Amino acid sequence: MQYQTASDAEALAAVRECCCECEGIPAGLESAHALAGARRWAAAHPGARMLLGLSGRGDKDMLTLTQTLLAPVPGGTS
Repeated sequence: MQYQTASDAEALAAVRECCCECEGIPAGLESAHALAGARRWAAAHPGARMLLGLSGRGDKDMLTLTQTLLAPVPGGTS
């Protein structure tokens, strides 16, 4: 087993990219840090498969998601 860390900014960026933009779902923030780690792992293992279970539901986190994920991305178009 290997433990990793992710900042809140990394976690929210992962939720934005992996769930909101690609899938159109607001994931629960409980899984946000796992998404950041999964994104890092996928970059280090191109072509490999991964299974990641997401817990929670994003509708209860809508205020936080709205304030963070709908904010403009530096250097981005959204």
